[in-house]
Amino acid sequence: MIITKIHIKDHQQFKDLELDLTYPAGHKKAGEPLDKVCFIGQSGTGKTTLLEEIIGLGPKFRSTSKVLKNNIEVQYADAPFHRAYLSISENIPEVSSNRFYFFPLLLINNGWEHLVSAIENHQHEQAKYAFAISKAFRDKDYDAANMYSQKLKQWEHENETPLIDLANTYLNPILKNFHLEVKTELESLEEIKQINLINKNLEVVPQQFWSTGIKNIIARTIPLYTHKFEHSIICIDEPETSLYPDIQRKIIDIYTSLAPNNQFFYATHSPIIASSFEPWEIVELKFDKEGYVYRDQYWEGENHVKNYKYDPRYLRWDAILQNIFDLENDGSDERKELLQEFANLDNKLKERKRKGDQLSKEDAEVKELMDMGKKLGWDTKQGKA
Repeated sequence: MIITKIHIKDHQQFKDLELDLTYPAGHKKAGEPLDKVCFIGQSGTGKTTLLEEIIGLGPKFRSTSKVLKNNIEVQYADAPFHRAYLSISENIPEVSSNRFYFFPLLLINNGWEHLVSAIENHQHEQAKYAFAISKAFRDKDYDAANMYSQKLKQWEHENETPLIDLANTYLNPILKNFHLEVKTELESLEEIKQINLINKNLEVVPQQFWSTGIKNIIARTIPLYTHKFEHSIICIDEPETSLYPDIQRKIIDIYTSLAPNNQFFYATHSPIIASSFEPWEIVELKFDKEGYVYRDQYWEGENHVKNYKYDPRYLRWDAILQNIFDLENDGSDERKELLQEFANLDNKLKERKRKGDQLSKEDAEVKELMDMGKKLGWDTKQGKA
């Protein structure tokens, strides 16, 4: 959508690094800029640096052109754009100018004020109908009271508050995992000063009791929802921060649905987050022998969809760790020792069986083998894993 290529000539740990950020041959969008990009790599390889440099380059509007800064060249597609950077730092002040938008992960000034006016207007309109209904009852004009009640019902059907849309469409599907939901039935105008969450007993949960994961979701979702970005670059560093794995599986799709006509850049250490991306959307950064960063190439020969070695969307988590994140071992040293003990005992039981021993679940060594198998996460039956 926006950036098609990044070329870093000589900057910090980067030296002549060129990143092609377009869909490969054989893809239905071949040659077009990637909709989303995921930077992975060892700490220090420059994932966050890339996000910061992407945000720091280019004016507000730019057509097919190149920008050079700090020996970093960024080539943009033919589309006007704004830029938005959602940082996980809580110490950086908010910046809003005609050049870019900066949204730190704070629960204040996070875009909620953009919803306040619409919610206030909605509340005021409801109050008008409520006053008319109340007056009609006082005057014992029950026909008028019924009429205003019907009008209120029709008006509410046709004029849903954006708070309900934000809650039902985006936040509540995630918050239900925490047994929380957005409070949409507001009892006073004071309640629109901030977003309120309620528990299963309909009690408001004060923000100081929100988990870090909930704060992160709220702080990133609201600005994406309220600002309605179009043709923008949105960078999110460590989207997995403080999120349990089941939430990580959903979060990238949620951000994409909130801002579908934009280009996202992520930096992550999470294999679960990486599994949300197509292989050509993964940019793995590594150090070479001289300490400079290069991109690990996932394809062999021509950059074609059929030539990619792995696709993280279809791999098990352990396979992603080994094949995408280059984790050499499939477990701890303790696991390796237990695997060796299991193999030795398994061979011993096979030898006993070969000699005619009648093995059963009551056999001490069989029990020991089965206990080992449980520790290893396997199902075992009479000495067989």
